[in-house]
Amino acid sequence: MSEIKIKNENENKINNDIDNSFEKLNDNCLANLKILSALNIGQKLSFSEGKFFIDEDSYVTSGARWWNSESRNSTIKNLENFVSNVFKSIDSIYKNETNLENEYYTDIVGISKTFKEENSTILLTYTSEINNCIKGLSNLKQTYKTDISTVSSLDIIIEKLNVRVKKIQGLLSIKNNVKNVNNDDELPSY
Repeated sequence: MSEIKIKNENENKINNDIDNSFEKLNDNCLANLKILSALNIGQKLSFSEGKFFIDEDSYVTSGARWWNSESRNSTIKNLENFVSNVFKSIDSIYKNETNLENEYYTDIVGISKTFKEENSTILLTYTSEINNCIKGLSNLKQTYKTDISTVSSLDIIIEKLNVRVKKIQGLLSIKNNVKNVNNDDELPSY
């Protein structure tokens, strides 16, 4: 009996660790999306300890960027890695809904397209923050407008984000569980 109890406690600890890890990933992704959305033309990005920082264009920040080996190429690499993490986070929400291994390219015919309210809210938040982030990345493109390689890389990142937003919008259906005050009938799904 005590072996079963220990096994259950270990499984609970693992599940809690996974939940905490997932929550930390979501929080980190959303925080960085908000930072990226605040980018203005002329500002550059730095990346340290899993977080983006906005740098004003000046001699001091240019020197600091050089000293820390922050370049346009490293900025693009950090953005690509970050977008990959955003997609992993979104995919894990989708996987939680469908229990399918291939989250992005699965044909969802026959699968309920109504998401749990909590997951719908998270996905809507991602959609909003990604759209805001795209505006910031467009400003970063203007900062580097004379560097075709950097602009092209940013275009690809922006297009990936746009495609993912469209994918979420195509899949998302919110079931409204609010009861009608007059007759307690459930309102229709949207």
